[in-house]
Amino acid sequence: MFWDRVQNHFNESRLTSCIPRYARSLETKWGIIKHDVSKFIGNYTTVLTLCESWIGFENMFFKASNLYKTKHPNHQAFTHLHAWYVLKDISKWVDM
Repeated sequence: MFWDRVQNHFNESRLTSCIPRYARSLETKWGIIKHDVSKFIGNYTTVLTLCESWIGFENMFFKASNLYKTKHPNHQAFTHLHAWYVLKDISKWVDM
């Protein structure tokens, strides 16, 4: 099963200071990350279509972060930047 392999990989790769995780825990965490990254990519795409090309990556990212926070029900900031950097160029998320 996929999540069992993920659990094994996570637990073998984790720092000794981190507690082991069960497959269900990792699946739940991934669901949260996937949801938030998808929403952020939607906001980033909106900013890309509205902004002029000269605005620069940092300003577009800042505007997308503000848009994400504005649209979030609890006005929370985007906290999965590390995941976005990995996922943003993968075709599933690019197609969004």
